[in-house]
Amino acid sequence: MSYNVYLAESLGGGNSDHHAILLEPAASRSTAHGIEPSCFIFQVKDSVAQGMTYEFRDARDEDFFLGKTLLGTVDADDFNCIDRVCAALPPPKKQFHGPKRLYPREKLYKCQAWTRDALRALAAEGVLRNPYGVPWQDIHEGRRTGTWSI
Repeated sequence: MSYNVYLAESLGGGNSDHHAILLEPAASRSTAHGIEPSCFIFQVKDSVAQGMTYEFRDARDEDFFLGKTLLGTVDADDFNCIDRVCAALPPPKKQFHGPKRLYPREKLYKCQAWTRDALRALAAEGVLRNPYGVPWQDIHEGRRTGTWSI
């Protein structure tokens, strides 16, 4: 079994959407109990005003995505590697104290950048595969600019 890997976008605070990595079973498959495998979310949550934390969890019925872009696949055997790689990436730190930026010389590091870095790390580890032959970075950038579709 394998999972499809998506860049999932949902409403975020401020002027940008929230980005996360979404895994869905690549093919519908019943188990001995008739239950299909779950979908999973790998993301950082909270805000740059308080600091963000890494979260891995099952997708819930109340999760709503504005859009999702297929980036590639991962083998079920590599599932635990995804959490290991993502958990090793530092989440965005607290970057504001009230309206004041704590590190004005540093570029803001939010969920979008963390998700991009997580995808790069997964590709570098050989976990994220792209059967379309198009670098996932191009897909991610095209999705952001509205110039790419699969």
